[in-house]
Amino acid sequence: ADSGIFASDDGGASWRAFNTGLPTEFGTYNLGIGNLVADAQYVYVGANANSSQGIYRSTHGASASWSLVHGLGNGRDAVLVRTATSLCLWSPQDYRFGVEYSLDSGATWIKGSGFGYPAPGDFSNNAAPSAIAGTALSADGTRLYANNVGNARLYRSDDGCKTFSSSAPSSFSNIDPPRALGVSLAGVLYVAGASG
Repeated sequence: ADSGIFASDDGGASWRAFNTGLPTEFGTYNLGIGNLVADAQYVYVGANANSSQGIYRSTHGASASWSLVHGLGNGRDAVLVRTATSLCLWSPQDYRFGVEYSLDSGATWIKGSGFGYPAPGDFSNNAAPSAIAGTALSADGTRLYANNVGNARLYRSDDGCKTFSSSAPSSFSNIDPPRALGVSLAGVLYVAGASG
């Protein structure tokens, strides 16, 4: 079977390989792929290979090529969200990065604040980046919600991941634990627990 990333220009009727610039293993695109997001100018994907791991970016089009824009150590398990003003990234790798955002399509990254990560090496409260279970973005792309299963808090950012505010843990006292989030076009926030 073919491997790597594929693109369709006709709504899924046909597909073309979209792999130029991605690392290869044993002559194939044997990659661990995380989530993939796109905006008007670029496509972004978190990917792992033995030779290179991180966030890759490509322009659209048949002749486009991927390039590494963040070498975070575990691109496959990273969470990417494109807001109206920034590209947001959560990294699960060794607590080193936490939440970051980019205002220039991934060329540079700035550390966000307020998401509730422990200090580097502090495993005591389990509030790890890997504990992120869901994100939801408002229809206009300006309000981002994310939940951290490790500390049972819902976080919200209205400034493209620069800062987050959180709810009290009791907000989720009857949801065990909160996993999936969604926002309707009218702005209603929905959350689903692990058991339904």
